[in-house]
Amino acid sequence: MVLGAVVLGNFLHAHPKRAMTSAGIFLSGVTLLILPYGSQVTSRGFITALNTYLPAILSINILHIMVFLAFVLGIANALIFVPSHTILQEETSDEVRGKIYGVLNTMVGLFSLFPIILVGGLADLFGVGTVLTGIGAGILALFMFRLLIK
Repeated sequence: MVLGAVVLGNFLHAHPKRAMTSAGIFLSGVTLLILPYGSQVTSRGFITALNTYLPAILSINILHIMVFLAFVLGIANALIFVPSHTILQEETSDEVRGKIYGVLNTMVGLFSLFPIILVGGLADLFGVGTVLTGIGAGILALFMFRLLIK
């Protein structure tokens, strides 16, 4: 996420903020859809063939795939939050900005509690992969909705 924020601040500051946020939402949805299938990627022929040519210390395994996907999720997170906070700062006056950020942080904490509790139960019922796929599909549906209301 830090690398994404640095790249956004230094190189992509002239791009439309709504487009960057939409790209982040899309990237998050696709990455969450791919996440449950990381172990299947490592068993594919091209990865096993690549591993035969790589030294043992550089061979690709499930950990490498998951770290890469977590990195992509961090970039997507930066694509969502940096432009959103920039818009919030641009559109609010100095007098109310602190109050708005206080309310925003309170609401984020409050509304994130229920999904955290819900996802644990759903993962027990349906499996982690199914829940991650469902969340990814929901995020992609949000992306499609954003495209429609543009």
